[in-house]
Amino acid sequence: MIIIESKRKKSENTRKLYPDAIIADVTSQVANGFVDPSDSLM
Repeated sequence: MIIIESKRKKSENTRKLYPDAIIADVTSQVANGFVDPSDSLM
């Protein structure tokens, strides 16, 4: 399943809703596309 969330949404809230999710940043501003679980989405 793919779920799209706003980058403006707090990462803590996204992690509460989807605790087992793999978070991928698909914007052109990120180096490798994946976000470390300890990092913020912003």
